Amino acid sequence: MTDSRNSTLHPASPPQTAERGSSLVFVLLMTLVSLALIYGVLQASRRQSSASLEAVSTERARYAALAGLWAAANSVSAGGSGDLTGSISSGSYGPQTGTDADGDGFVDFSPDSVLRSLPSGSFEVRVAALPAGQNVGRQRVLAKGVADGRIRTLAAVLAPQGVRPFQRAIYSTRGIRLTAGRTTVDSYDSNVGDYQNTAPKGEHGHVACAGDVALGANSVIKGDARPGPTGSVSVGSGSNITGDTTPLPQPPSMPAPKWNVPPPADTNNAALGIPYGGHFHTQGQNVKLPPGKYVFRDLKIDADLIIGGASGDEVEIYLLDSGNRSFHVRSGGNIYLERPGKAEGPTVRFFNPGGLRVEERCDFFVDGGNGGNPRPLPADAADPELIQYQSDSTSNRAVEFIGYNNVSGVFYVPDGGFLASEDVHLLGAIVAGGVRAGEDDGIHYDESLATLSINTGTLTQPEAIYEP
Repeated sequence: MTDSRNSTLHPASPPQTAERGSSLVFVLLMTLVSLALIYGVLQASRRQSSASLEAVSTERARYAALAGLWAAANSVSAGGSGDLTGSISSGSYGPQTGTDADGDGFVDFSPDSVLRSLPSGSFEVRVAALPAGQNVGRQRVLAKGVADGRIRTLAAVLAPQGVRPFQRAIYSTRGIRLTAGRTTVDSYDSNVGDYQNTAPKGEHGHVACAGDVALGANSVIKGDARPGPTGSVSVGSGSNITGDTTPLPQPPSMPAPKWNVPPPADTNNAALGIPYGGHFHTQGQNVKLPPGKYVFRDLKIDADLIIGGASGDEVEIYLLDSGNRSFHVRSGGNIYLERPGKAEGPTVRFFNPGGLRVEERCDFFVDGGNGGNPRPLPADAADPELIQYQSDSTSNRAVEFIGYNNVSGVFYVPDGGFLASEDVHLLGAIVAGGVRAGEDDGIHYDESLATLSINTGTLTQPEAIYEP
C-alpha cells in the first residue's frame, strides 16, 4: 500500500528576476529625475550668479562715471576744461587718497565713487557751457563709465560752490563793538516784503563772533548775541538782547574770498572808454554802467553811478589797487541800481583787494538822494542779495561808512575791519574781521541771505546728477 503523507502539494514561489528588474527601472528613473532637478538648479544658480555679476559690473560702471563727474569738477576748479579720460585702480587711488590724490587742494573724486569702482574702472568726460543768463559759471558735464565691459552714462551740472557765511546779521572773526549807543540790530525777509513795511521787525538779527560782544546803552539786538568760546557779552544800561548769549562752541570758518581777474578780451571796459586796468573816476559827471565785467585800477565816485541791467544780468567790477581807498565814494557821490526792488536789477559784485570808504551823506545802493539824520530807509533800496562786496584786505578799516549813509548789500571781508560811524543804516549782512558801529546805527538783516554763497576757492561740484 502506498504511503501518501509526503505527497502534499505546496504553492509555487513568485519569479525573483522580474521583481529585481522593476526595482532597477524605478531607481534609474528617480536618478534621472534627480539629475534633471540638480541640473536645473545649477543652471538657475548660474544664471542668477551671472545676472548678479552683471548687476555689480553695471553698478561699478555707474560709480566710475560718477568719479568722472568729480574729476571734471576738479579740472574746472583748477582752471581746466573738464574734458578728460581717466582710469581708477587700487594702485593709484584708494579710499584714503581719493579726496585729493594729486595734492592740488581740490577734491579729485568722491571717496565713495573711487571705493566702489575699485579694483578697476575708466571714464570719459566732456564739459560744455550752459546758455547765458542765470547759468553764469555753470556747465553741463556728460560722463561715461566703464567697468568689466559694462557702460553707464551720467550727466550733471557743474556749479561753483562756496561758503554760506550770511547766517546772521553780523559775524566777526574777532570781536563786535556796538558801544556808541542807540544801535538796533533786527531782521526782515525780503521774500515777504521790504524792511519798511515789515511789522513787527523780525528777531533773527543774530550776531556772533570769535571774541567778545559789547553792546552800548539804549540799544537792542533782536536775536542772539553769541561770543567766542572764551569770550563774553557786555550790555549797556537800557539795552536788551532778546536771544541766546551763550558762547559759540566752535567759531565757523570764514576763509578769504577768491577770485580770478578776467583777461581784457572778457571785459566791457571799452563801453566806458576806459582802458583795461585804468582809473575809473566820475569827475563830477553821472555815469551809467551797463552789464558786463570791468577791470579798473581804482574806483572814485563823486557823482551818481547808476548800474544798468535787468534781472539775470550781471555786473562784476574787479579792482587792482590794494590801497585803503581803492574804492572811494566821495562827497556828492552815490551808487544805485537803475531798477531797484526785489530781484529786479542785475547782480553786482565788487572784488577789491583794497579798502572801501563811503563819505558822509553818500548812499550805497539806496536810491534816496543824499543821506539825512534821521531818515528811514527808502522803499526803493536795492535787494541786498544783488549787491555783493568782497575783499581780502587785512586793514582795520577795510570798509568804512563815515556817517548818515543808507546802505544795501552784503559785505564779506573776513580778515579786515568794518566801521560804521553815526547814523548808518544797512540792509543786508556783514562778515568782517572786526565790526564797530556808531550811535543811532541800524543793521537790518535780510533773512533770505542765509543761502547765499561766496566763492572761497572751494570745489566746483556736480549737482542734479541724472542718467541722460
